[in-house]
Amino acid sequence: MSALAHVLVALVLAVATAMAAKAATVKTRVTVASNWNTAATWIKVLTGTVTFNTGNANVTGVGTLFTTELAVNDVLMIDASAGTVRGTVKSITNNTALVLTVGASGNANGAYGKQAVPAAADDVQIGNTTVAGTATISLDVASATVNSLTFVADSRAHALTHSGTNQLIVTTNATVNQPTSNNTTIAWNINAGSASVTGNVGLGGSNNTATRVARIVTTTGSLTIGGNLTFTTGTSPAVA
Repeated sequence: MSALAHVLVALVLAVATAMAAKAATVKTRVTVASNWNTAATWIKVLTGTVTFNTGNANVTGVGTLFTTELAVNDVLMIDASAGTVRGTVKSITNNTALVLTVGASGNANGAYGKQAVPAAADDVQIGNTTVAGTATISLDVASATVNSLTFVADSRAHALTHSGTNQLIVTTNATVNQPTSNNTTIAWNINAGSASVTGNVGLGGSNNTATRVARIVTTTGSLTIGGNLTFTTGTSPAVA
């Protein structure tokens, strides 16, 4: 192989690696009504694990990619306690060491993430089992694109509501799960907006309690599905 061919292969691999690094799971981390296009609504889970020590501005990572996945002023938290901000990045020393603007808020370690609005390659989750509250999200941007969309199955009435005629594009699959508690509805309220799912849409769950509802709502808007629409129900209707 020529020197030029080696260079081209290296460039292709570098681009592929960079693109893969940008894809992530992005989860809601809020317990009040919040907007899609606000970074504080979300935690974008990143590579590796980190350790925060109370009052210490130095953060260490294991298997982390600080230099490529973080930037100055990024706001950090632990995935298992996503509702609690641990600190803001002041400087990045290398892939496994960074400095916060002030000492960390509490001792914590484990998988971590940053506040970030979902990007086109991201897998988005509405609802978060580590946060004791309901995710009520407004799609407040004219058009957004994500890789996948999942409404988490737990005891909360999570909802994503399109504002006006705003559009959400999902390039793979979307799943609206049935809640795990009675008298609860998990809803994707497209309303007068629009949504396009290239793959499949799954709706519901296997529990036969009729008051545990998974719902997709359109009024004058539309939902376009490239694959299959699958309803999963028990012996009683649990999908509306």
